[in-house]
Amino acid sequence: MRLSWKWCLPFGVLVLPFVYSAFFTFPGGDDFDRANTARYLFDVYKAVESMGWSWWVWSGRYTHHFLVIFFGDAVWSRLGYAAVCLGVMGVYFLGMFGIFRELTGRREYSTPFVLALVGMLTFFAGHENLNATYYLVTDALGLGIGNGIVLIFIWSLTRIWFCPHVEKRDVVFAVASGGIGIGCYEHAAVAIFITGCTGAALAFAYDHKHKAVFWKIAKWILFFFLLSFLARGNFRRQTKRSVSFEEMLVNVQHAGIDWFKYSFIGFGSVFPVMAVLLARICPATWGQSFQRRWSLIWVLGGGLVVFIGVSGAIVLVHAMSDVTIGEASKLPASVGLLSAYVMVGVALGCRESLQKYLGWLSKGGALALVVLILVLSPNMQRTWIDAVSGTTALFGAEQARRFDVLLAHQGESVSVCPLFTTAYPATSFGDPIPSHASQWPNKQIRKMYGLKGLQSVQPQKEKVLEQIASKPLEEAQYVEYVPRVQAGPNESYLFDWLVFKPETPIQTLSVFTVTKNTEDRPVPEWLTNIMNDVVLAKDSFEMGGIEQLAGVRRTFTGTSWQDETSGAWVVPVNVPGAADVVGVYVSRDGVTFNKILYR
Repeated sequence: MRLSWKWCLPFGVLVLPFVYSAFFTFPGGDDFDRANTARYLFDVYKAVESMGWSWWVWSGRYTHHFLVIFFGDAVWSRLGYAAVCLGVMGVYFLGMFGIFRELTGRREYSTPFVLALVGMLTFFAGHENLNATYYLVTDALGLGIGNGIVLIFIWSLTRIWFCPHVEKRDVVFAVASGGIGIGCYEHAAVAIFITGCTGAALAFAYDHKHKAVFWKIAKWILFFFLLSFLARGNFRRQTKRSVSFEEMLVNVQHAGIDWFKYSFIGFGSVFPVMAVLLARICPATWGQSFQRRWSLIWVLGGGLVVFIGVSGAIVLVHAMSDVTIGEASKLPASVGLLSAYVMVGVALGCRESLQKYLGWLSKGGALALVVLILVLSPNMQRTWIDAVSGTTALFGAEQARRFDVLLAHQGESVSVCPLFTTAYPATSFGDPIPSHASQWPNKQIRKMYGLKGLQSVQPQKEKVLEQIASKPLEEAQYVEYVPRVQAGPNESYLFDWLVFKPETPIQTLSVFTVTKNTEDRPVPEWLTNIMNDVVLAKDSFEMGGIEQLAGVRRTFTGTSWQDETSGAWVVPVNVPGAADVVGVYVSRDGVTFNKILYR
């Protein structure tokens, strides 16, 4: 059954907020250091130099070290930053499209395109560390793009498997994609190596007419794998970070526990269900499947061996390095994604059995079920809520203003206001500007912007209270909306403020602001007005449903936001010019919100 282009509409709409969020990304972490190294965008000389130097003294991720310098200056521009992030995501789409086009016999384009969209949405919905891996350029050009190139490599092998005559370009495509992917990150290296070995083993088991080609590709993959893992820098880095042999031995002894703890993350997400549904939807046109060649047990057993091989090898590699698998959330999330590749492969290999047991489910019904599952996933809901509510746009306005302040104060020491708004998945690194000058990456940020000193400092709430000095704060349930007050030395401190004194003392204050529509908010004005009317008609509500889509929520904790004399809370609630607030609700428990202000 051919899948119609009409299915691109619902799946394309679901993809939009993830694309939209990429245009509200900003540099963080190692981005500043890479931008300092690059002299200009597409700096080939520095990129090659960094690749060789890093291989010799730091790590074998030769592709990663080339790319982060080659695209290093992209972090100066929001458009450039977004282009890099979206480009990395595009690698995944290209890989999926190529694989499904080969599986469907290269007969037409709509079916593989729809299936690739479904695969992309599954990736967005199921990845456990989407924001930090794909919305931060340095990580996107390492761990992120590496796992995408794994799909490109699988596509290249699938292409050779089904083509009647292998040409030189087919072999070059497979070897080049494998070699490039191995140099991105250890996870991709392990996955590509095991995929290459698996492809060669299957070719010999099938007595495939191109088995000599698969063997040739496997030998080249082994070469690149050793080139990466035997890099001098891999051993030097252990010394530089004071990782002793005894520590590595202890980590290796705990590797089994780490494997059980972190390798099954993908099985708790949407990946298993989506793998089964993809196998049901995919109108494969191949001849003799794995299940027909052997049996269902052999296919399931083979998938289990590949999963254990990939996940176990990755855990072991990290145990012998300076960072174990559990020390960064992006690492188990990557293993979960790679396990999803195995799930889809096994599901396609068992397609006959799945068709037998799911024959009652039409392909249209399966596609509708896919939409439902994706819509209910936490990643999808968080991304849609932050985009539609205006949180993402407000985050972008706040971040852009802070970086504009850095540009305007070159050659000076500058303080900026901490970041108060976060949006998923655009917020990849929390607050990129540290609160102390000695913290990483303060030095790199100062160098990038030509600053003498830099730190983020809390606003001075006294400047806000000066605007209402004539009013009695001692009154119970005191409320005041104070617009456009700069509570610090520069424009990064310019906010609309809420001064609120509750009837009884509280430790945490959640503020929900209902705002008018803005140009950056991806919602038509008439729809925003309807949502605002529905919410503002309520004096109180429990957060959920339409309320989440109508405004921006922030939570403040601690005495630093309270006036010592009166106990009133003084908190920023809006960036002037970014949005117009029409209503304010507050909550002490983060669940029930009560209206305190209607403008």
